[in-house]
Amino acid sequence: MSEPLDDIADLRARIAQGDDAAARQLIDLGTPVVLAICRAHRPRHFAVEDLAQEVFLTMFTRLDRYEARPGIPFAAWLSRLAVNVCWMRCALKPVVRV
Repeated sequence: MSEPLDDIADLRARIAQGDDAAARQLIDLGTPVVLAICRAHRPRHFAVEDLAQEVFLTMFTRLDRYEARPGIPFAAWLSRLAVNVCWMRCALKPVVRV
């Protein structure tokens, strides 16, 4: 996922205005890295797709906190977010079904 900072800034601005196509585009950009991280860090009782969805929901709620920096791709921020979400899921006790 290599992206120019201008492209991410444009997507963020469009998302802030409610542009669903921009949100979809950002998800499409981030999906490969998020799925790879979720596969590597997921708790056994969690489906990869469910965990990835949780990562993207968290991404959208925290997108205003992202600060673009030269030389540091958006993927680095998204990767760290994905790892944190996975760790939080690991820390939670699994639901026991009876």
